[in-house]
Amino acid sequence: MQSTIMELQQISCITGEILWSAVL
Repeated sequence: MQSTIMELQQISCITGEILWSAVL
């Protein structure tokens, strides 16, 4: 289950970059 946490963090970072790029 530890791997899932890392995956979630990577996904959150990717989604964050996409959201910021969309806003900007």
